[in-house]
Amino acid sequence: MHVTQTLVFPTTVKRFVLLFTTFLLVTSPVLEADSSHYEYDVKDDGTVSIIGYQGPGGEVTIPSEIEGKPVTSIGHRAFMDHVRRDHDRMIASVRFPETVTSVGREAFRDNRALTDVYIPASLTDITRPAFSRCPSLMNFHIHEDNPAYRSVDGVFFTRDMEEIRHYPQAREGDYVIPDGVIRIRDEAFRWAKGLTGISIPDSVTWIGKQAFRGCENLTEITLPENLESLVRQGRHFKDCTSLKRIVIPDGVTIIPQRTFRGCTSLEEVVLPKNLTSLQGSAFQYCTSLTQITIPAKVTEFSGGRVFDGCENLQSIYFLGDAPEVSGRDHFPANATIFRTASASGWPEEGETWNGLRIALFDPEELAQATPGDAVAMASDEPMRVWTNQEGEQITAAFRGLRNNQILLLREDGELFEVDPQIFSSEDRAYIRDQLSNQ
Repeated sequence: MHVTQTLVFPTTVKRFVLLFTTFLLVTSPVLEADSSHYEYDVKDDGTVSIIGYQGPGGEVTIPSEIEGKPVTSIGHRAFMDHVRRDHDRMIASVRFPETVTSVGREAFRDNRALTDVYIPASLTDITRPAFSRCPSLMNFHIHEDNPAYRSVDGVFFTRDMEEIRHYPQAREGDYVIPDGVIRIRDEAFRWAKGLTGISIPDSVTWIGKQAFRGCENLTEITLPENLESLVRQGRHFKDCTSLKRIVIPDGVTIIPQRTFRGCTSLEEVVLPKNLTSLQGSAFQYCTSLTQITIPAKVTEFSGGRVFDGCENLQSIYFLGDAPEVSGRDHFPANATIFRTASASGWPEEGETWNGLRIALFDPEELAQATPGDAVAMASDEPMRVWTNQEGEQITAAFRGLRNNQILLLREDGELFEVDPQIFSSEDRAYIRDQLSNQ
């Protein structure tokens, strides 16, 4: 065997790309153990770090030695570049030798055919997200003697079971996170497009950035009552396009940037009573959202575009004083801001705030309008004239309540929703009387 050293750098760390110029007789069916397929650095301590891969893909077994030196680490994006160069040589599985102790960030990102990862006892330092955007990934196989990590039914946890680190992205259906887990790590469920339901135990207090981003078939999430933190980098549920409802526990005080951005099916959000801050683009492009109530302790909107692009958001109810607003385009142009009579810092009713009309509302009346199915009304409920606070009138019959909106039936037979707070006090009294009789 003749080896040509093609790259030599005049630093203490030397980079080599081995090119075989003579025929290699293969005695094993796993070609990937051949060191000629790897780019690598030789470190000062005589160990090898793999920084690139040019092999044929398939079932990859990383060699334990190159040039008689132990392979101890896999570098940042080492196998991602392989995918970009040649999409016809996809990696189906990867096995690490017992010599490897660390894997760098995004080392196997974008390996679309990767289904299985085999982690030995020696590998105790894997920088997240090492296996992001691997849509075929089904299982992590972690050696039972690994002191840092373990797999339970193919899902990647820390050894102490306090963190769930990676849920295989190709799995479908519902998943129950085991009791005792405290943290859902950054990107743990990201791009798990087949995930339809998730059960999170009350032991979870912390959810990392982008934890559920892109889970496009997830329709509802029940967050645990003990949740204290959605980490500030945000995007936790970004692009969960089937998510319809979310109740955020009272321990959460900040909705970070882009947390629910692009959740186009989101119809109902219950914000925590201890919330103090809504940050940039938190609900941007939530196009199914028609109304939302802002808790009394909220003191700031920051970063801009909190509700930008929420084209159907008509009513924003503030239970407290006017918050400090920084940044631009927080609210859609067609929305109405509802404030309480006792709150301070607001313009008068009929005036504008951040370009939006101000109206008054009674929180007790809003509390009576509990979200849920429409209240069934008699089909012969009479037509009547409704008058809004600007004196405009419409003739329609009251048909019930749905998602805090009044259902009215026009004379032409069209059923539509209207915010009850736009009506006169007489009309609101009529609504209360009808609901009390149900």
